[in-house]
Amino acid sequence: MKTIKIITTIILVSLVTTSLFAQKKKTEKKGSKDEITVQVDGLGCPFCAYGLEKKMKELDGVKAFKIEMESGLTTFTYPTERKISIEDVRHQVTKAGYTPMSLSIKRADGSIEESKYETHEVDYTANQTIEFEVAGNCNMCKGRIERAAMGLYGVANANWNKRKKIIKVEYLDTEVSEKQIHQVISGAGYDTDKMIAFEDVYNSLPGCCQYKRMNADLITPFEEKNSVDNVD
Repeated sequence: MKTIKIITTIILVSLVTTSLFAQKKKTEKKGSKDEITVQVDGLGCPFCAYGLEKKMKELDGVKAFKIEMESGLTTFTYPTERKISIEDVRHQVTKAGYTPMSLSIKRADGSIEESKYETHEVDYTANQTIEFEVAGNCNMCKGRIERAAMGLYGVANANWNKRKKIIKVEYLDTEVSEKQIHQVISGAGYDTDKMIAFEDVYNSLPGCCQYKRMNADLITPFEEKNSVDNVD
Protein backbone atom coordinates (compact mmCIF):
# COMPACT_ATOMS: atom_id res chain seq x y z
CA MET A 1 0.00 0.00 0.00
CA LYS A 2 2.82 2.35 0.93
CA THR A 3 4.54 1.52 -2.39
CA ILE A 4 1.38 2.39 -4.32
CA LYS A 5 1.15 5.80 -2.56
CA ILE A 6 4.80 6.56 -3.40
CA ILE A 7 4.29 5.66 -7.06
CA THR A 8 1.11 7.77 -7.19
CA THR A 9 2.94 10.72 -5.66
CA ILE A 10 5.79 10.40 -8.17
CA ILE A 11 3.30 10.32 -11.06
CA LEU A 12 1.47 13.42 -9.74
CA VAL A 13 4.71 15.34 -9.26
CA SER A 14 5.80 14.35 -12.76
CA LEU A 15 2.51 15.53 -14.28
CA VAL A 16 2.63 18.84 -12.42
CA THR A 17 6.26 19.40 -13.43
CA THR A 18 5.49 18.59 -17.09
CA SER A 19 2.49 20.93 -17.02
CA LEU A 20 4.51 23.79 -15.52
CA PHE A 21 7.31 23.26 -18.04
CA ALA A 22 4.84 23.25 -20.94
CA GLN A 23 3.20 26.38 -19.58
CA LYS A 24 6.58 28.10 -19.29
CA LYS A 25 7.50 27.20 -22.87
CA LYS A 26 4.14 28.47 -24.06
CA THR A 27 4.66 31.76 -22.20
CA GLU A 28 8.18 32.13 -23.62
CA LYS A 29 6.89 31.50 -27.12
CA LYS A 30 4.06 33.97 -26.65
CA GLY A 31 6.45 36.70 -25.53
CA SER A 32 9.05 36.18 -28.28
CA LYS A 33 9.73 38.85 -30.89
CA ASP A 34 10.64 38.92 -34.57
CA GLU A 35 13.19 41.56 -35.61
CA ILE A 36 12.35 43.53 -38.78
CA THR A 37 14.87 45.61 -40.76
CA VAL A 38 13.85 47.78 -43.73
CA GLN A 39 16.08 49.93 -45.92
CA VAL A 40 13.75 52.79 -46.90
CA ASP A 41 14.58 55.02 -49.84
CA GLY A 42 13.94 58.76 -49.77
CA LEU A 43 13.72 59.78 -46.11
CA GLY A 44 14.52 63.48 -46.29
CA CYS A 45 13.34 65.07 -43.04
CA PRO A 46 11.88 64.41 -39.57
CA PHE A 47 8.39 64.86 -41.05
CA CYS A 48 9.11 61.95 -43.42
CA ALA A 49 10.32 59.81 -40.53
CA TYR A 50 7.24 60.64 -38.45
CA GLY A 51 4.94 59.73 -41.36
CA LEU A 52 6.66 56.38 -41.81
CA GLU A 53 6.58 55.59 -38.08
CA LYS A 54 2.89 56.48 -37.85
CA LYS A 55 2.04 54.23 -40.79
CA MET A 56 4.12 51.30 -39.51
CA LYS A 57 2.50 51.53 -36.07
CA GLU A 58 -0.85 50.83 -37.68
CA LEU A 59 0.42 47.26 -37.32
CA ASP A 60 -0.56 46.81 -33.68
CA GLY A 61 2.37 45.31 -31.81
CA VAL A 62 5.25 47.29 -33.33
CA LYS A 63 7.86 48.05 -30.64
CA ALA A 64 11.41 49.46 -30.40
CA PHE A 65 10.89 51.47 -33.61
CA LYS A 66 14.06 53.25 -34.82
CA ILE A 67 15.00 55.18 -37.98
CA GLU A 68 18.46 56.29 -39.10
CA MET A 69 17.74 59.40 -41.18
CA GLU A 70 20.98 59.35 -43.16
CA SER A 71 20.80 55.73 -44.27
CA GLY A 72 17.04 55.19 -44.16
CA LEU A 73 17.63 52.06 -42.08
CA THR A 74 14.44 51.30 -40.14
CA THR A 75 14.16 48.63 -37.45
CA PHE A 76 11.45 47.40 -35.09
CA THR A 77 10.23 44.27 -33.32
CA TYR A 78 6.91 42.47 -33.66
CA PRO A 79 5.29 39.62 -31.68
CA THR A 80 6.22 36.26 -33.21
CA GLU A 81 2.78 34.82 -32.57
CA ARG A 82 1.19 37.38 -34.96
CA LYS A 83 3.22 36.06 -37.90
CA ILE A 84 4.05 39.32 -39.68
CA SER A 85 5.02 38.78 -43.33
CA ILE A 86 7.34 40.47 -45.82
CA GLU A 87 4.23 41.61 -47.72
CA ASP A 88 2.69 43.15 -44.57
CA VAL A 89 5.76 45.32 -44.01
CA ARG A 90 6.17 46.21 -47.69
CA HIS A 91 2.51 47.25 -47.87
CA GLN A 92 2.80 49.64 -44.91
CA VAL A 93 6.01 51.23 -46.22
CA THR A 94 4.39 51.73 -49.63
CA LYS A 95 1.26 53.22 -48.03
CA ALA A 96 3.50 55.76 -46.32
CA GLY A 97 4.80 56.83 -49.73
CA TYR A 98 8.21 55.16 -49.57
CA THR A 99 9.95 52.29 -51.32
CA PRO A 100 11.44 49.40 -49.30
CA MET A 101 14.77 48.83 -51.07
CA SER A 102 15.56 45.80 -48.91
CA LEU A 103 13.63 44.05 -46.17
CA SER A 104 14.42 41.24 -43.76
CA ILE A 105 12.62 39.51 -40.91
CA LYS A 106 14.66 37.59 -38.35
CA ARG A 107 12.30 35.13 -36.73
CA ALA A 108 12.52 34.19 -33.05
CA ASP A 109 13.65 30.69 -34.08
CA GLY A 110 16.68 32.17 -35.87
CA SER A 111 15.39 31.81 -39.45
CA ILE A 112 15.62 34.82 -41.77
CA GLU A 113 13.31 35.95 -44.59
CA GLU A 114 14.57 38.56 -47.06
CA SER A 115 13.37 40.63 -50.00
CA LYS A 116 15.01 43.23 -52.24
CA TYR A 117 13.65 45.88 -54.61
CA GLU A 118 14.05 44.58 -58.15
CA THR A 119 15.01 46.69 -61.14
CA HIS A 120 15.47 45.64 -64.73
CA GLU A 121 18.97 44.86 -65.91
CA VAL A 122 20.41 47.27 -68.46
CA ASP A 123 21.39 45.15 -71.44
CA TYR A 124 21.66 47.98 -73.96
CA THR A 125 23.71 51.14 -74.56
CA ALA A 126 22.01 54.54 -74.31
CA ASN A 127 22.31 56.74 -77.39
CA GLN A 128 20.42 59.84 -76.20
CA THR A 129 20.70 62.19 -73.23
CA ILE A 130 18.03 64.73 -72.31
CA GLU A 131 17.60 67.20 -69.47
CA PHE A 132 14.32 68.81 -68.45
CA GLU A 133 12.61 70.43 -65.48
CA VAL A 134 10.73 68.31 -62.95
CA ALA A 135 9.06 69.85 -59.90
CA GLY A 136 9.72 68.33 -56.48
CA ASN A 137 10.90 69.09 -52.95
CA CYS A 138 12.98 66.50 -51.17
CA ASN A 139 15.04 63.31 -51.29
CA MET A 140 11.87 61.25 -51.21
CA CYS A 141 10.74 63.09 -54.36
CA LYS A 142 14.14 62.39 -55.90
CA GLY A 143 13.82 58.66 -55.28
CA ARG A 144 10.28 58.52 -56.65
CA ILE A 145 11.11 60.57 -59.78
CA GLU A 146 14.23 58.57 -60.61
CA ARG A 147 12.55 55.20 -60.01
CA ALA A 148 9.68 56.19 -62.30
CA ALA A 149 12.09 56.95 -65.14
CA MET A 150 14.31 53.94 -64.46
CA GLY A 151 11.26 51.68 -64.54
CA LEU A 152 11.06 52.16 -68.30
CA TYR A 153 12.95 49.61 -70.38
CA GLY A 154 15.32 51.66 -72.51
CA VAL A 155 16.26 54.13 -69.76
CA ALA A 156 19.83 53.45 -68.67
CA ASN A 157 20.23 56.18 -66.06
CA ALA A 158 18.20 58.98 -64.44
CA ASN A 159 19.44 61.63 -61.99
CA TRP A 160 17.24 64.43 -60.61
CA ASN A 161 18.99 67.46 -59.11
CA LYS A 162 16.99 68.57 -56.06
CA ARG A 163 18.41 72.11 -56.07
CA LYS A 164 18.08 72.83 -59.80
CA LYS A 165 14.88 70.76 -60.29
CA ILE A 166 16.42 69.27 -63.42
CA ILE A 167 16.53 65.60 -64.36
CA LYS A 168 19.17 64.12 -66.66
CA VAL A 169 18.10 60.94 -68.44
CA GLU A 170 20.21 58.64 -70.60
CA TYR A 171 18.19 56.32 -72.81
CA LEU A 172 18.02 54.24 -76.00
CA ASP A 173 15.62 55.92 -78.43
CA THR A 174 14.71 52.70 -80.26
CA GLU A 175 13.17 51.37 -77.02
CA VAL A 176 11.66 54.41 -75.31
CA SER A 177 10.72 57.96 -76.29
CA GLU A 178 11.17 61.32 -74.63
CA LYS A 179 7.39 61.60 -74.39
CA GLN A 180 7.13 58.30 -72.51
CA ILE A 181 9.72 59.50 -70.00
CA HIS A 182 7.70 62.66 -69.31
CA GLN A 183 4.51 60.62 -69.04
CA VAL A 184 5.83 58.14 -66.50
CA ILE A 185 7.26 60.91 -64.29
CA SER A 186 4.04 62.95 -64.39
CA GLY A 187 2.18 59.70 -63.75
CA ALA A 188 4.13 59.36 -60.49
CA GLY A 189 2.72 62.74 -59.39
CA TYR A 190 5.38 65.19 -60.58
CA ASP A 191 4.91 68.08 -63.02
CA THR A 192 7.46 68.28 -65.83
CA ASP A 193 8.04 71.24 -68.14
CA LYS A 194 5.90 69.46 -70.76
CA MET A 195 3.30 67.56 -68.73
CA ILE A 196 1.22 68.30 -65.64
CA ALA A 197 0.54 65.50 -63.15
CA PHE A 198 -3.07 64.57 -62.39
CA GLU A 199 -4.49 66.35 -59.35
CA ASP A 200 -5.48 63.18 -57.50
CA VAL A 201 -2.00 61.67 -57.91
CA TYR A 202 -0.38 64.88 -56.68
CA ASN A 203 -2.73 64.99 -53.67
CA SER A 204 -1.74 61.44 -52.71
CA LEU A 205 1.90 62.47 -52.23
CA PRO A 206 3.15 62.84 -48.61
CA GLY A 207 2.84 66.36 -47.23
CA CYS A 208 6.53 67.20 -47.52
CA CYS A 209 6.49 66.15 -51.19
CA GLN A 210 3.61 68.39 -52.23
CA TYR A 211 5.68 70.91 -54.16
CA LYS A 212 4.55 74.20 -55.70
CA ARG A 213 2.70 73.24 -58.88
CA MET A 214 3.88 74.44 -62.27
CA ASN A 215 1.65 76.87 -64.15
CA ALA A 216 -0.19 74.76 -66.72
CA ASP A 217 -0.52 77.79 -69.02
CA LEU A 218 3.27 78.06 -69.22
CA ILE A 219 3.89 74.41 -70.07
CA THR A 220 5.74 73.96 -73.35
CA PRO A 221 3.65 71.87 -75.78
CA PHE A 222 5.24 68.47 -76.26
CA GLU A 223 6.78 67.79 -79.67
CA GLU A 224 7.71 64.16 -80.28
CA LYS A 225 11.14 63.92 -81.92
CA ASN A 226 12.07 60.31 -81.34
CA SER A 227 11.38 57.14 -83.29
CA VAL A 228 9.51 55.37 -80.50
CA ASP A 229 6.19 56.50 -79.06
CA ASN A 230 3.99 53.66 -77.96
CA VAL A 231 2.08 55.66 -75.35
CA ASP A 232 -0.65 58.08 -76.38
